[in-house]
Amino acid sequence: MPLHYSKHAIALAAFAAGVGWAGSSFAQGLYFLGSPNPMSLGASTPTESDADLVRLGRTGLRLPMASNTEFKGRLGYQLTPNFAVEGGYVDLGTQSYATGLGGGLKGLDAQSSGMNVSALGIMPVNYQLSVFGKVGYTSGSLRGTDSVGGTSISISQDRNSLGMGLGGIYQITPSIGLRAEWERPYSDVNLLTFGLQARF
Repeated sequence: MPLHYSKHAIALAAFAAGVGWAGSSFAQGLYFLGSPNPMSLGASTPTESDADLVRLGRTGLRLPMASNTEFKGRLGYQLTPNFAVEGGYVDLGTQSYATGLGGGLKGLDAQSSGMNVSALGIMPVNYQLSVFGKVGYTSGSLRGTDSVGGTSISISQDRNSLGMGLGGIYQITPSIGLRAEWERPYSDVNLLTFGLQARF
């Protein structure tokens, strides 16, 4: 085969492979996301519990800090290269919370979990990388023990909230991708997560 034909054949094969990769990376279809990660109650964000105390006239609050490991598992469907819907379970584990207040110390040990549904707007950057923004709704519960000034009480609270998030997906193969995202399912919970997204 003449040399110039060989170059054309190689270029055409490379282009076809690229199109095939792009089609596989951002094709419509079913996928699963699994993600165990640290979570945090942001020290710069007053929690809903703090807001309740302020409304009751308590003063001297110090901003809390809590950390733990959360897990989320979600099933999604990408309808187009630019739009997907997903839903699943999120477990925020057990959070230990402590804050000072006028007259004593407030402590909280609680376990929270819930179900989440989200809509994603996706923008492909190249054959392997895409970024997304999302809005969603989380319906969950908080169970635990609340203590103020040495007195402990059991708490049970339903938590339902609109949320939002931003992130990116990098395709290692056409069917397996690394996904990183920041999201806020509740006003006092920030999640920075890394996980694997697998297409069926």
